[in-house]
Amino acid sequence: MKSTFPLRVVATVAITLMVGASIGLAQVPRLFSYQGLMLDKNQQSVTGDHIIEVKYYDATSAGTMMLDETQQVHFHNGIFDLNLGFSSGFPTNYLFSSGVWIEITLDPGSSNEWVFPRLIILSAPYALNTERVNGIEVMNHPVNGALWPVPIGGNGRIAASILPAPDAPPVISLNTVSPDASGAISLLAGNGIALTPNASTHTIKIAGSKPPVIDTLVATFSYLTGVGGNDIGLFVGTGYLTNSLFATGTITDNNFALGSITSSRFAPNTSATMVAVGTTAQHPAIPVQGTIRFNTDTGKFEGYDGTAWSNLN
Repeated sequence: MKSTFPLRVVATVAITLMVGASIGLAQVPRLFSYQGLMLDKNQQSVTGDHIIEVKYYDATSAGTMMLDETQQVHFHNGIFDLNLGFSSGFPTNYLFSSGVWIEITLDPGSSNEWVFPRLIILSAPYALNTERVNGIEVMNHPVNGALWPVPIGGNGRIAASILPAPDAPPVISLNTVSPDASGAISLLAGNGIALTPNASTHTIKIAGSKPPVIDTLVATFSYLTGVGGNDIGLFVGTGYLTNSLFATGTITDNNFALGSITSSRFAPNTSATMVAVGTTAQHPAIPVQGTIRFNTDTGKFEGYDGTAWSNLN
């Protein structure tokens, strides 16, 4: 018959349980000693060898059973000594950060089975100091001014979800270029470009030099070209082109784009101005209205009015 009786404990000793640590090559055992005095229903001291079943719960009633172990214990005038956790040890994921209650059954399954009420496992006085490190409280969640074991992810880094949000969003990319593994993006200056970083203002000044000014053009049989083979545009100030700058016949209508040269670009000349000279057969294939030339076949100046050529003298 299963009966329940009070368990009289004369003395309870809790030995500090160390978890997850090693001393030398030996692992610290996950068990501790528990002593008491057990009297039977007739208030007589239990003696001899008996089977003891110990169940561990996280609440004084109901709750979740964390461990169930059975061991043979010798009683001497009712006094017993249990090595709690002796059978399989406490689960490595249990850190004793909250209360633990034990439920002891004497001779389970026999006609003399006795179940005693749950008793909470007490702390040793100095073990209470494990709640603090150098006086600083240890918590299982983030609390201002307290220590907290920081969880590390599978990549060996602190999870971003538990870190405080930054005051400003980080630089994710620069013109679609992402940073390297160290979080850096390097800027490379091209020809004529200078980069001036300023750590105090968190800025990078980018400055380019002005293109060189052309003072003199030397006549050769090659063309002036820019970067990548592009043509170079030249700006000529008003009045800077005179007859003395060009030999006779060096400039033809093929040398300039239509409308690129106007009269304001030529300085006035008191002697003469050279115009195109040629035969009737040498008329431009696509004449432009306002064109003037000297026709050697007729010996006259002629002009194109947009429709036909006509003599001007």
